[in-house]
Amino acid sequence: MRCPTLSELPAAPPGKTGWPWTVESPPAPEAMADGSPWPRVSIVTPSYNQGRFIEETIRSVLLQGYPNLEYIIMDGGSTDGTVDIIRKYEPWLAYWVSEKDRGQSHAVNKGWQRATGEILAYLNSDDLYLPGAIHRAVEALSQNQTAALVYSDGIWIDEAGGFLKLQQSGPLDARQMLTGASPFGIPQPTAFMRRDAVQMVGWLDESLHMAMDFDLWVKLALRNPLHYVNGPSLAMLRVHADMKTAVRMLEDRVCTLSALERGLSDPHCPSGLSTMGNKAYARLCLDLAIMHLQDLKVGLSKEYFIRALRSSPTETLNLSLNRFLVQSYRTVIPAGVQHWVRRLRGIEEQSYSHVRY
Repeated sequence: MRCPTLSELPAAPPGKTGWPWTVESPPAPEAMADGSPWPRVSIVTPSYNQGRFIEETIRSVLLQGYPNLEYIIMDGGSTDGTVDIIRKYEPWLAYWVSEKDRGQSHAVNKGWQRATGEILAYLNSDDLYLPGAIHRAVEALSQNQTAALVYSDGIWIDEAGGFLKLQQSGPLDARQMLTGASPFGIPQPTAFMRRDAVQMVGWLDESLHMAMDFDLWVKLALRNPLHYVNGPSLAMLRVHADMKTAVRMLEDRVCTLSALERGLSDPHCPSGLSTMGNKAYARLCLDLAIMHLQDLKVGLSKEYFIRALRSSPTETLNLSLNRFLVQSYRTVIPAGVQHWVRRLRGIEEQSYSHVRY
C-alpha cells in the first residue's frame, strides 16, 4: 500500500499542528537511487492503553510518503479509548487486532510473522517516526547489502513532544555491545531490519518482557554487520512517567543481564569475551546489588555484588565509590563544592543510561 496523503487522513484534533498533524513527508522518489522498486516495509506497533499518544504514532507512520508500506497494529486489549483511535485509521492499516497477548515481544512477533515485508521494524505506541524516516532507512539498507540492521541517533521528547536531548549512537559492533566499550546504544524506534536476518535468529525472545530489543541487536550483530545512519535522526522516543523502563527498572536490569550473558555464551561471540573483566557485566550486577539492597533483599544484593567484584573489581569499586559520594553529596557536602560531585554523578549515571525498552 502507498502511504496516504495528509488530505486523505482524518483531520487533526483541535489545537494540534506540525508533524505529524498538519505536516506530511514529501513523497519518496518513484524508484530507489539504483532504479529498483521500493521494497515492502512492514511496521508493527504493539499497543496497550496508550490512547493519549497512539494517534500521533499512527500518523507518523502513515504520513511517511513511502510507496510500499504495510502497517500493522497489535493491541493488547486496551480499555482507554485506544481502539476507537485505531478504528479511525483502519482503512490504511494492513491488519489490526485488540486481544490479550503475552506481552510486548509476543505482540511484535505476531505482527511480524503475519507481515509480508522484506524489511521489518516496530514502533511503540508512544514513539514517532520523523519525516522521511522509512525511505532513508531503506536506502541505507540498499547501500549496505551485508547489514542486517540500520539505525540512527534518536531524539528524546517529553509527554507534550518537547525536545529533551539527542541520544547519540555511532557505529557499533557485537564486541562493543557485549563489553560496554561504547557508551551509546541503538535507539529502538530508529532500527530497521532485514526480515531474513530476524527470522534466522528466532525473532524477539518472548520470555523477555524488557531488553528484548537489546537481545535481538546482539544476536544480529554476532552474525552480521550493523550500519549506523549518520545525519538526522529517524525517530523520536517519548519519555514519560508510565514508560516501562521507568516503572520496571529492576526487571529491565535482570533482562539486560540475561541478554548479555546469552550473547557472551553464543557460539558466534568474538574470542576472548566473557564475564571476566567485563565492565558492562559488572555495572549491571552492581545496579542489581543496589536495587535489591534498597528492597532489603540482602542475600540477593550480596550475590550480585560478589558477581560484580569477580567480573571487574576496579570498575565495581570505582562505581561504588562514586555512588557513595553521590549519596554524601545529597546529605552532607556543602553547596559550595556540589558542582565537583555532580561531575562524578554524571559518570555514574552514564552507565546504561542510554538503554531504553
